[in-house]
Amino acid sequence: IDLSGKEINTGLVFNRLESNSSNHIYKIGGINLTVSDKMYNQAIISRINSTLQGVEFSDITYKNNNSTVYTFFNFISSQVGSVKNVKFTNVNLIARYRDDVSLFGRLYSYDVDGIELNNVSIEGNSFVAALLCTSEQTERHVRNIYADGLTINAHYNYSGGLFGNIPS
Repeated sequence: IDLSGKEINTGLVFNRLESNSSNHIYKIGGINLTVSDKMYNQAIISRINSTLQGVEFSDITYKNNNSTVYTFFNFISSQVGSVKNVKFTNVNLIARYRDDVSLFGRLYSYDVDGIELNNVSIEGNSFVAALLCTSEQTERHVRNIYADGLTINAHYNYSGGLFGNIPS
């Protein structure tokens, strides 16, 4: 699905987003979206209630140009079900004054396996990371992660490569 030049809404909710076989990958891309909203928990996909499997998100730039500090600026805010065989390629999240900036805001699944990140760039204030900005101790159940070409630009603290903040 090429969304180049299309008007894109934020806050989308899906029950599931998955391909029809383990060998097939659906591609969704071509998103170039700049927002200036002053709101908490901003994401293109607000929630996926079940499975995220066999999907590649590519050529995406999502930017917040508001200079007020708010929390949570993610591609997917909340993932409840399993995550398997998912790719992010050429994805940029830019939110200089936002905290909690990452591809996933929260992962509530205990079944996260096979995530590939290629040329992913994330910018934010604090709690900034490529995969998950703040862990709910889910990282213990994340397996088979491949990352190449990550750029993390944090202007404050609690930031890292894949995970931004892991509570002890």
